[in-house]
Amino acid sequence: HRCQNYNDLSNGGSCQRCIDICPNIALKISGEEKSVEQVLSVVAQDQVFYQTSGGGITLGGGDPLMQHSFAQALLKKCRESGISTAIETAANVDWKIIEDTISDLDWIFVDLKHMNGEQHQKYTGVHNRLILKNIERLLDPNVVATSSVSVVIRIPLIPGFNDCESNIANTAKFLYQINKNHNLKYLELLPYHQWGVVKYQQLGMNYHGPSDTSADESADAPPGTPPYNNTNTAEELAEIFKKNSLNTIEVKFS
Repeated sequence: HRCQNYNDLSNGGSCQRCIDICPNIALKISGEEKSVEQVLSVVAQDQVFYQTSGGGITLGGGDPLMQHSFAQALLKKCRESGISTAIETAANVDWKIIEDTISDLDWIFVDLKHMNGEQHQKYTGVHNRLILKNIERLLDPNVVATSSVSVVIRIPLIPGFNDCESNIANTAKFLYQINKNHNLKYLELLPYHQWGVVKYQQLGMNYHGPSDTSADESADAPPGTPPYNNTNTAEELAEIFKKNSLNTIEVKFS
């Protein structure tokens, strides 16, 4: 059997039988289409564990707010079923989307990759202006007072990009200024990893992130990948953050 759309598996007209019968498993589909009810039925299977551990459902991604209608419907159903809810987001969306989502959230984890707008634009493709404004809104006492959401800011430490003293100090000063009512639960420092390298290779894309040449997985890094070189350790960066936030914000490590 040969599908007429075999060269374009993204085409909705593909029957995708070639994926099922390929003897070398050279092709595969990532992801499935499911309804809110179908996802909820899977989530609910572990509800007894959520109740004993204090856990729940966390929507990650990609960014779940890029599919906000589905995310909001699922989060609402989870809350109605007594399941704790959380999302991980870059917060680079209209405030109305976040505002409509937090009413059904217990936790929101927001990435803050860089304080410098130009650097943020260069490496992520978007300016950080909207992200910073949304973080400020999330920590507004009036917003916190009308929702039960707990806010956590995360910094993924990327060697040579944002792990320098100046960026961490500027991040601390920014959060200190907008956290006057201590609505921020804590700041979390995330270590750099290379889990996305293989995905880049599968998609035929060039990986431009740093490579840890001392790690076992360094062999997976494509040729020409810049060497992994931390400017500061996570512990040193945590101390820099605490100093510049006047020790008003708790710092955790992932």
